[in-house]
Amino acid sequence: MRRWPLVAAAAALCLAGCSTTSHPSASPATSAAVNAPSSATPSSTAPSSVINPDVIPPVITIPYVDAVFKVLEHIDGNVSRSLLLAGRLTQTDLTDLRAIYGNPLYAQEVKIAQQSIGENLSNVRRPPGDVVVKVLKILSASSDCIFVSTRSDYSSVLINPGQTPASSYFGLDQKTSQAEPSINPTPWSIFFNEVFMKPAAIPDQCTKQ
Repeated sequence: MRRWPLVAAAAALCLAGCSTTSHPSASPATSAAVNAPSSATPSSTAPSSVINPDVIPPVITIPYVDAVFKVLEHIDGNVSRSLLLAGRLTQTDLTDLRAIYGNPLYAQEVKIAQQSIGENLSNVRRPPGDVVVKVLKILSASSDCIFVSTRSDYSSVLINPGQTPASSYFGLDQKTSQAEPSINPTPWSIFFNEVFMKPAAIPDQCTKQ
């Protein structure tokens, strides 16, 4: 299940969305890994090489998926910042969440966000920044679905980020018509996220789409 930054604050990263049990019967994803060559890293001095997360490239690389996560996590961060200010989920927050989460994750995210309102949020920075998600390995990638192992940095959100999960996985698929393009201009939304405090390997979620 997806982690929620404000709930993470109360639990020092043993979040409402984190799984503390692995999938013992699960085997590692068997799809060929797609790793970005070093030449795919964007150059700060060459504008033509800047990665555009709004356009699916012919070859999906780690830097491209990182760029997509930067957009999605900023929108997620906007919800966290709004929630802290308003003390409740607003319609704008719901629209933002709908823009970046697919089904069934959207309903879960709304529920977790609502639960976070009553949590002890003294560990949250004011204002909180964005979670930084970095891709470790692309396990499956196509124009319809991306499945990756990742690591997330909460230091811009939490004063004490706590223990880093040992394993983290995200699945991205083509966003639905319900996702507002002016909010999320990328082609993607998050349909899957699980984190584990102990190392765990899980099957390729794109094969289940």
